[in-house]
Amino acid sequence: MTEGYIVGVADRLVTEFIPSQEAAAEYVRKLCNLHQKARSLDGDASGKDILAQEALLLSGCFVRQMTQWAIDHTAGRVLNSCPRSLGLRSGKDEAVYAEVARAADNPAHEAAGHSYLVDHKIGQNPAMDRRVFAELTQAIGPAYSRHLPNAVVSALRALEFGEVTPLLERVPSREQGPSQRLWQLRMAALGHIEYRRGLGYTKVVSQEDVSVAYGVEIETFDRWKSRARDRFGKLAVDNWLHSKRSIGEFDRSQRNNSSTDHSCSEVALASDGAEYQRATPRGIGGNMDDIG
Repeated sequence: MTEGYIVGVADRLVTEFIPSQEAAAEYVRKLCNLHQKARSLDGDASGKDILAQEALLLSGCFVRQMTQWAIDHTAGRVLNSCPRSLGLRSGKDEAVYAEVARAADNPAHEAAGHSYLVDHKIGQNPAMDRRVFAELTQAIGPAYSRHLPNAVVSALRALEFGEVTPLLERVPSREQGPSQRLWQLRMAALGHIEYRRGLGYTKVVSQEDVSVAYGVEIETFDRWKSRARDRFGKLAVDNWLHSKRSIGEFDRSQRNNSSTDHSCSEVALASDGAEYQRATPRGIGGNMDDIG
């Protein structure tokens, strides 16, 4: 079960979903069944991790579907720099509380938040992204952990004061450029190769296609795969590559003219390759980033 698959399922469920008591009851039933299956496993608990992944996926979709309006409203309120409502109170500050409540209740918040979360506007303003994420984490996070969300929220908000807490401290790296994104692009390159092999192309032809897009020598891919296995674990990397080849095999069997996984498409390859070339210094053979 890959991250792309999980996100795709979640998006499809949310798109097709109309909140209702019947739908909520069905989610609860499915979650109860998963709980019973996990508790009935014997000894080695074979299959428990898959059950856990499915349970968290379902619970996340359940929260998202049933409270999407609230998520959108909260994100929009933060985007509009509006403090949360404290309700209506009597006394000398009654007018102040009423004014805050009126501002927080503005219907425009929900539309703004929905546009921000759905229309891929995240990443354009990192400082605002942190504020939105902190607010949503504080609200939803306790469903998964009592203490971790508080630590994450505290660390994010400390950045607003120029303080980097241990939770968000950088790990020393010898790599040049944005290391995390570079690794995502390297893994994407390996995925593009495996997808093409699933379509029926030879390893050499598949590597040549990706080599042209990324501007690196073919030999680079074997080094990336070896380093990825050292960094992320052989099983995790091989599972990732297997999933991409399986998608290619499926598309080939269905005679699909386009990939069922957008991350494997020709458009994605061109975009990934162009971004990689922009992010890395050029050197002999285009492999100057191949450090460490």
